[in-house]
Amino acid sequence: SPRFQKENVDRNLALVEVLRKVAKAKGATVAQMAIAWVVAQGTDIIPLVGSRKRDQLKESLGALELKLNSEDLRAIEQAVPKTPRPEPATTQGRWLTSTAKLNSKTKRPRINPRPLKFRT
Repeated sequence: SPRFQKENVDRNLALVEVLRKVAKAKGATVAQMAIAWVVAQGTDIIPLVGSRKRDQLKESLGALELKLNSEDLRAIEQAVPKTPRPEPATTQGRWLTSTAKLNSKTKRPRINPRPLKFRT
């Protein structure tokens, strides 16, 4: 797996250290900090948390109590620069555009059969 290659492992460990520093200042765990960062990315982003034990789930849910300020986010994003997010997802394998007109009968957006082109 590419994430376990030497250069990626080193980069990922550096990220963990940044998360650990911010988490320690907030009295949180690294896992909670990572989840809180995902939550801070916007209301259209939902973290998917996997837990095998109740205490892990309880720890993960503690991330919802964390409030990251701009300084926290800046520290994390310096370690992991933001990348442009793609446009919204698909519906039934077809792309919707933000300018979609409503179907007069169903009152749902008309489906644009052309694939969405991502800006680079």
